[in-house]
Amino acid sequence: MTKEELKNLIYEVQSFLSEQDNIEVKAAAKGAPKIYDSLSSLSNRPGGGIIIFGLDEESDFKPVGVYNLEDLMKKVGEAAVQMEPPVRPTFTSLKLEGVTVLAAEIPECRIELKPCYYKPAGLHGGSYIRVADGDRKMTDYEIYMFVSSRGQVMEDLQPVIRAKPTDLDEQAIEKYLAKIKEKKPDSRLLALPREQLLKTLNILTEHEGSLVPTLAGMLMFGIFPQQFFPSLFVAFLMYAGTNENVKGSRGERFLDNRRIEGTIPEIVVEAEKAILHNMSRSTVVSGFMRNDIDEYPREAIREAVINALAHRDYSRYALGSHIQIRMFSDRLEIDNQGGLFGHLSEDSIGIEAPTARNAALMRMLEDMDIVENRGSGIRAMVEAMRSAHLAPPKFKNNHTSFKVTFYNHTLLDKETLEWLNRFNTIPLNDNQRFALAYLRRNPLAPKLTNRDYQRINSVDSVQATKELGDMVKRAGVLVQNGTRGGAYYTLSEMVLEKQQTEFFPAPLLKDNEAKVIDYIKKNGFITNSLCRELLGIGDKDAANYLLTNMFKKNLVKRTGRGKGTKYTL
Repeated sequence: MTKEELKNLIYEVQSFLSEQDNIEVKAAAKGAPKIYDSLSSLSNRPGGGIIIFGLDEESDFKPVGVYNLEDLMKKVGEAAVQMEPPVRPTFTSLKLEGVTVLAAEIPECRIELKPCYYKPAGLHGGSYIRVADGDRKMTDYEIYMFVSSRGQVMEDLQPVIRAKPTDLDEQAIEKYLAKIKEKKPDSRLLALPREQLLKTLNILTEHEGSLVPTLAGMLMFGIFPQQFFPSLFVAFLMYAGTNENVKGSRGERFLDNRRIEGTIPEIVVEAEKAILHNMSRSTVVSGFMRNDIDEYPREAIREAVINALAHRDYSRYALGSHIQIRMFSDRLEIDNQGGLFGHLSEDSIGIEAPTARNAALMRMLEDMDIVENRGSGIRAMVEAMRSAHLAPPKFKNNHTSFKVTFYNHTLLDKETLEWLNRFNTIPLNDNQRFALAYLRRNPLAPKLTNRDYQRINSVDSVQATKELGDMVKRAGVLVQNGTRGGAYYTLSEMVLEKQQTEFFPAPLLKDNEAKVIDYIKKNGFITNSLCRELLGIGDKDAANYLLTNMFKKNLVKRTGRGKGTKYTL
């Protein structure tokens, strides 16, 4: 990290009056602070993070300096070697307002060694995770999720000890075997005795001398899998508004509420039906032809439902939890247990090849032509949404759960196209124009990373880097913030000025500003968490962005510090 990059980071923290997900601040004016929890949490965070010493959170992150630069670096190094595996920080220091500030960059721990923990406290006492701008001790389930990602888990092969082979649907098994024969008529598998064949295909397994179904076999071919696993169902919930508190015209909490059960193939079909039944449609008439356009592309929905069922966690920690599909007036959410498996992160999903958590289950789904098992599901979702001119799906990995969100607002509507046309004098390709539209249609959190660009445009990192650099240096439509793994891009001042003219205002942003002001008038103040609840958004940075911009525009006043920050009129 250069000194200039450190200055920019400090300015960002001071601007938001808050630490960030990847930045921890310590005063260190009177001595070396305890940092074991931060070393652990940042090492376990995708991309690692940074600890900045010499800023005082209690004084709006004003530079107060460190007590002794050389000794502090020594103390940080000593703490780092007490971690398992040891952490290797790199240091950058600078003089700011007459005092010394130190930054320690904490690299991400290798996936096969996570979680990184404080050795004296042990794995279960010294493992921490980053939550928003703080560190929290990991639960046993979170530790399990990290440890299980080190290799191939086999939860889908666990025996269903209360079940018998007769609890499986013979007709469904026969159809499966016919599929295999159709694809591989000369396979030696088909010559095996029936019992050995079903064991080889991981449909049955031995337990204490008896044959019983595997979990994968039960989920795919069971007569009624929920007899043995009552919580392995999908809940479909249809809400009246943009959040769970909005009730229907008769005061009902849900406009539709379904418990979807059966085998995985049956659940996929019924979940699709539930979404399609509640989905709005528009009709376009061209000549004698009438075309119905779905609110969400069916291919994207199907892929998301299958992904949730196929990649969810089936360990003992999660067997009591169900998948939720929540449909709001502005979005569709699909939430399943188990965070991203293996090396994948929110940044790399859909770009890097995945590792299958449930390999046996995935093989069965592939044989039945339900999935391709080539890591193409996420890309298919993104492509389907882009073809429909909708915003790309948003992925949220919470370590023990994973959520995909589809938004139903058109990314390239008439207003956005007219806005893009204001830059016709600047040569931009379709990918670059799409990235501008993406940023404009996300006014609550207008940030774009290299990985975002790769995902929404289906390009590799080399092309993304080249085209983003061109948008910064030649076209001048983007500004790069940060460097390396923490770099992200925002709209340039020139673009923002055009966006804020009387011709093309940003209605969503002004809409939310009005909602915030109305809330403050009624309640006296608002906080980041209250803002998220009011607007129905889950992203803390998005709420931070909105409130900070309102403060800069003198729409609200800001009091308090850090988590105690309040906004008033």
